[in-house]
Amino acid sequence: GASMGPFGCTATSWLSDSAIACKLAAGVLSGDVSLKAIRGCSVCRVCLPQNGETLVGCTNTSAGFCVKCGACPPGEYRDCGSASSSGRCVACPNANLPRDKRTFKSSSGGRDTQCTSCTLCGGLDQNATQFEGARCMPDRD
Repeated sequence: GASMGPFGCTATSWLSDSAIACKLAAGVLSGDVSLKAIRGCSVCRVCLPQNGETLVGCTNTSAGFCVKCGACPPGEYRDCGSASSSGRCVACPNANLPRDKRTFKSSSGGRDTQCTSCTLCGGLDQNATQFEGARCMPDRD
């Protein structure tokens, strides 16, 4: 699909190997589209989410590429489906964070398995200040 800033493309079609037509959103006239928006437009590959693919790296100079969005090992997750997805497994947020912001993932799970908050217990307001026997780590609570 193609994107042209705030003007949008409701449909696209290829005119040749290097030219694409963009149907503008309702109420937008071609005269409304600035040259800056045209130069800043992007044409992205269309991935198949039903096959577990996600789009990575689409910019105004690259159509990006589709990657299989599979499960990540314990302690890591993949941000499949978000517009800013890197397509890579990344560590669960944990290191150098306060107790109430730490997360973990103890199994590989599926491609949509995300990190969950660490258990907090003991101390005032159950904030883990008193009975934290072992620190929550990215791969275990």
